[in-house]
Amino acid sequence: MDPYKFKALLGNANLNDANEFLGGQEMLDRMVQGVPVTPAAYPTRTPGHDEAAGGGTGTDTGGGTGTGDGGGEEEVETTTPANLEKTVVDLANEILALQNIMGTMTNVDSVSGIKDPDDTEVRLPLTILVNKLMEGDDKSIKKKWDAVHEVYPEEKGVHTTVSQLSDYLLAWVGATNTSYERKSDYYDPETNSVKYWELGENFGNADKVLLSLC
Repeated sequence: MDPYKFKALLGNANLNDANEFLGGQEMLDRMVQGVPVTPAAYPTRTPGHDEAAGGGTGTDTGGGTGTGDGGGEEEVETTTPANLEKTVVDLANEILALQNIMGTMTNVDSVSGIKDPDDTEVRLPLTILVNKLMEGDDKSIKKKWDAVHEVYPEEKGVHTTVSQLSDYLLAWVGATNTSYERKSDYYDPETNSVKYWELGENFGNADKVLLSLC
């Protein structure tokens, strides 16, 4: 599945539901790692709609990879030869499509109220996936962002992802109930604080502590 069809699937998903969110996160994880993704029964409320939606949005990438190499060969539709180098436009579109998906997954417009740590912490591992779009030591990622700057100079590039990740962390860590009695992976009832530090030196760590402790 390409990012465009996956984006269409997300359009049918209720990402406020933890189970549907985790299903989307699992598929996104495989896509980011380059593992082929077969659309299972996710989401299930409107079967068949993803094909209709995906067809219109997936044309650009499908045509881009298949037209330059031997017109009538059917294998081009399903197989990309390992030695076929992607164009600058291909690289730019690929990373922007993933960024668009990440933007949907990290949307926090519906986050409100105070939630138990168990409910907020299932959302936090997504930040590790989002961070993969910003890894400066990954030459393939850097090459794609360089392509974006060359092809689409009006795009903000990785800075958009940085902003989205910041908003996402602030929303979900900020929504955590710091009066909870039971300890969890990131919440400590003894200090009434949440400490999420998973991304090492890279951007994307967050704390929430009581004002009286500051």
